Amino acid sequence: MARKLVLLPLFCALACSPADPAADEPAEEPSVDDTAVVDEPSATGNPAPPTDPVDDPVERTDDPLTPPEDPVEPPEDPVEPPEDPVEPPEDPVEPPEDPVQGVCITETGAGHHVFACASELAWDVEVPPQCVDGGCGLILDMHGWTMTADKEDANTTMRALGIEHGYVILQPTAPGMAGGAALPTWVFDQHPAPVFDVVLEADALFGIDPKRRHSMGFSQGGHMTWRMLCEHAEFWASVAPLAGVKGCEFAGDDMPSVEVDVLVAFGHKDAILNFEENGQWQIDQMLAGWPFGAGEIIEEAAGHKATRYVTDWGTVLEFWEHDYASSSPILGGHCFPGSADVDVLPLAFGCAESGTFHLGELVMEFFLAHPKP
Repeated sequence: MARKLVLLPLFCALACSPADPAADEPAEEPSVDDTAVVDEPSATGNPAPPTDPVDDPVERTDDPLTPPEDPVEPPEDPVEPPEDPVEPPEDPVEPPEDPVQGVCITETGAGHHVFACASELAWDVEVPPQCVDGGCGLILDMHGWTMTADKEDANTTMRALGIEHGYVILQPTAPGMAGGAALPTWVFDQHPAPVFDVVLEADALFGIDPKRRHSMGFSQGGHMTWRMLCEHAEFWASVAPLAGVKGCEFAGDDMPSVEVDVLVAFGHKDAILNFEENGQWQIDQMLAGWPFGAGEIIEEAAGHKATRYVTDWGTVLEFWEHDYASSSPILGGHCFPGSADVDVLPLAFGCAESGTFHLGELVMEFFLAHPKP
C-alpha cells in the first residue's frame, strides 16, 4: 500500500506535464519524386534497390538470369551477293564455221589433200582456189583394177581440168584385194555405198552446185560409175563410164530412177574386157530401157566413131568406140586415148597412138555441156 502511494505522484507528474508545442503540429512529409518507386522489402528482409528512373534500353524479363530475346538482331542477309557477279559471255570465242568438220574430209582449203576414210578407202581431193567459198561443180573419178588415184589422174588429168573449169575433184583409191594382195580392187557389192557417202560429205562441205555433179571411172571404176547411175540417178547431172565392166541392167529393179546424160567409151581391141559382152551389151541395155531415137554419128575418124542418141525427154547418150591400143599387150585396147601414160610397162594405160582425142578432155567437155536441167 505504501508502494502505490509513492508511484502515484510520479505517474501524475509525467501525465500532467504540459505538452511540447511542436508535438501538436503534424510532421512535414518528406518530398518524394513522383517518378521514384519504393520497392517492397525483399524476401531477405533487405530493402530492394530503387528502380533506375532512366528508361532501360534493354527490357528486363521476369527472370533476371534469362537473356533477352534476340538481344542483338543480325540484319537479314547483311552481305547480299550480287546475282551472277561475274557473268561469262556467251561463246566468248566463236569457232570458225565448219572449217574441217567432215568425217572423212578434214581439210577444205584450196589445194591437194589426201584422206584415209571408212572401208579402207583413201581419197585424193583437189580443191581449186575458186571453189573454197562454194558454188563449184564436183567430179567423182574412179580408177580401174591395179590402179590408184594418182594413176587415174595421170590418164584423165582431171585435177588440172577441175582447176581450169571450177570442179572439186574426188579420186578414191580402193583397198588391196582380199587375202593381202596389194593391188587396189573395187568390190562391187561393198564399195559403192561408202564411196557415195564421201561424195555426199564433199557435196555438203564444199557447197557444190547441185546442177554440176558428175561421176566417171575406168574399167572397174566404170562399173562403179554404172552403179552410181543405177542407184543414185537423181543426184547426178551426167556420168561417163570408160571401158567399164557392165553394171546396170536398165530393167526391173535395176533401173535408174530418172534419165541422166551418159557418155560411154570402149575399145574394140580391149584385151581385158570383151567389147561385145561389156561395151556393146551396156549400150543395148540403155537403148532398150530408155526411149531413145535413132543414133546420129557426130564424129568419125580413122580410129574412132562417136554416135549420139537422144530420148523423147532430151536425155543424151554418146557412144565413143575406138580401135586404139596400149603398147602393153596385156591391156590391148583397154586404154585411155590421148593419155601420156604410154611408157610405164607392163601396164601403160595410155593408148599408144598419137593425134587422137584426149579421153579426159572429152569427158570434161561432155560434163560442161550436160549439167542437170
